[in-house]
Amino acid sequence: MKRTTLLLGVFIGSSLLSSCKQDQKKAPQFPFFGSLKSRKVNARCGPGFSYPIEWVYTTHLLPVQILESYEHWYKIQDASGDLSWINKNMIGKLKSTLSVLPTPLYEESSLDSSQLAKLDTHVLLSLSSCTKDWCLVSIEGLKGFIPRCNVFAS
Repeated sequence: MKRTTLLLGVFIGSSLLSSCKQDQKKAPQFPFFGSLKSRKVNARCGPGFSYPIEWVYTTHLLPVQILESYEHWYKIQDASGDLSWINKNMIGKLKSTLSVLPTPLYEESSLDSSQLAKLDTHVLLSLSSCTKDWCLVSIEGLKGFIPRCNVFAS
């Protein structure tokens, strides 16, 4: 009987451990980037509806960095460095980025390639992918490369 109890205990213990490992895999690793789902997102000074609204974001798909989580709230940082709390439902998975400097949009991932456009600071771009040095982005049907150091949220 002791042996059966011991084996059952080992089985239950290993089942609990494997379910804990699965839960840990689902937990996000902070920080990570997301984008605002709506054209109107309230930025609060704390994680809850009882905290006052400090400002309202009005840019759909604005990229933000998610720094931490508390219940149904994310603490975020925007491209200007401002910190606030927003409801988790307001974060989407569509990838976007902002140009942080005036920069050319290149046809290829090389400074020697043709320039397709010149982007001002804080231009909202759709983000396809990034390598160590370059990001493939698009804007209004135009697709090209921008140096990774010139974008926020890559």
